Amino acid sequence: MSARSGLTVFYVAFAAFVAGLAMFFHQDAGVNANSRLMLSLALVEHHTHVADPWADTTVDKAVINGHVYCDKSPLASYVAAVALEAWRFVHGPIGPGDMTTAYHLAIATTSAIPFGIFGALVLRRVLTGGAGARGWQVWLVSLCLFGTFVSIYGGFFMAHTLAGLFLVSSYILAAEQGRWFWFAGLLGGCAGLTEYPLIVFQALMALAMLLRRDRRRGLVWYLLGAAVPAFYLLYYNALITGSPWVFPYQYTLNFPVMHHLLGVGLPRWPAIWGLLFSLRRGLVFHAPVLLVLVPLIVRHPEAPPWRRWLVLCGAGLIVLFYGTISYWEGGWCFGPRYLTAVVMLMLYEGCAAAARRPGLRAACLALGGMGLAVTLLAAATDPMIEFEKLNPLLDWIWPRLRDGFVNPNNILQEMGLSPGRYLIVVWLGLWAIGTWAFARWTGTTKAGPGSPQTTS
Repeated sequence: MSARSGLTVFYVAFAAFVAGLAMFFHQDAGVNANSRLMLSLALVEHHTHVADPWADTTVDKAVINGHVYCDKSPLASYVAAVALEAWRFVHGPIGPGDMTTAYHLAIATTSAIPFGIFGALVLRRVLTGGAGARGWQVWLVSLCLFGTFVSIYGGFFMAHTLAGLFLVSSYILAAEQGRWFWFAGLLGGCAGLTEYPLIVFQALMALAMLLRRDRRRGLVWYLLGAAVPAFYLLYYNALITGSPWVFPYQYTLNFPVMHHLLGVGLPRWPAIWGLLFSLRRGLVFHAPVLLVLVPLIVRHPEAPPWRRWLVLCGAGLIVLFYGTISYWEGGWCFGPRYLTAVVMLMLYEGCAAAARRPGLRAACLALGGMGLAVTLLAAATDPMIEFEKLNPLLDWIWPRLRDGFVNPNNILQEMGLSPGRYLIVVWLGLWAIGTWAFARWTGTTKAGPGSPQTTS
């Protein structure tokens, strides 16, 4: 096997491993997922954005001129529609009895596979960072991926991991590698078309490129690439609401707070505190490994200072933005789901920085392990946690686990196995064996500093 093909097999296999574990415990129908899915179904079945036939499946919708529309950002629904169209081509029209398959396809294409690709990007960044292809670095990456709330959204039909993949990919091309600026801008624009607030990060990226002499020539191409999804967003708004400046969110029935300025106001300290430190939604509880990774990003010797501050300031701006929204809790969910994309970017840089600090190995693995335990138990029981629950672990997760409740939306139970808490042990065993296998794989490679490459 050639060096190039060996690297490809390694990273594709790791991406499949991560995506598969994310799909093991997944989520079924919900008001958020149904809102996105009804747009996909409307596009596939009737080639329109009008979703009247599925109006009763969710309360999270926009009603305009007597017709029902998805009120979400559209790109995730478009991606799912591609998969549904392919399935429809083979099996025929998608009826009420096909909804389970539709959800599985939507989750796989918009959440699990993007999360798997992101995992491969993080591992590649770590192993090619000049610190050597050591097995513990694979454990570090695996723990950071599954030891934060991000992995939960690899099994949801939401836009978070897809938006995060677009954001990280745009950052890699424009900031890290300094090439293909038009494609970086296109990906960055797609991140905003998947989650609107990420437009804030793209504006910061453009400013950083303007201030960097070695990036200014690429800024025009970056903006041209970003203009494509930006103009499509204006077209989409005009198509649905009649005005390019009015979003479908402003026509939601059950969330009137969105009608005025999309619910945006002034930053509020309780919301910012809640996003960062509360047990209910805080980053510290739902992604504890960031307590080590964030300081390491500040002092990361491999990344130039402007890139480090781009990551941290971008994350800070997104937190500040969501601190202005009255609906900052994100409804029934696990962790600060709105921060998924920027946390993925911090994991990308933070894991690379941690891999160069073997002295912090114990702290990284311990905090990652703590996060893994909580995240796994949430996925295995019910991560749709009521936002009224102040302590998700004690008030929601533990009572379900104690009573023997296991998330019925899991691959093995859907294949006919009996439900039970043993499924948690099965997932943990698959994760441990898979991570160990990839760690061993790196030990049998000879491809320069930290670069896995098979010798066969």
